[in-house]
Amino acid sequence: MAQYSLPAGCNTPTGRCWIYCSEKKLIIEIDGGQHNADQNKSADATRTEFLGNEGFKVLRFWNSEIDNNIEGVLEQIKREVS
Repeated sequence: MAQYSLPAGCNTPTGRCWIYCSEKKLIIEIDGGQHNADQNKSADATRTEFLGNEGFKVLRFWNSEIDNNIEGVLEQIKREVS
């Protein structure tokens, strides 16, 4: 598998994100519980749609997925960068 640079907590031309892989135009967001509030869900959906229209793929994971299923999260990321 190819190795890609995934700088954490970077600023991109489209704003702040957790992880950004420029080679694949992949943005990975790690969301806490506050993203479950209606206004945040709406803002996240708007941002994801905007980024998609700009050619980016956005993967969103809950903190609990990172804590409880890191292997599954990593598998999904690997599929996206392959």
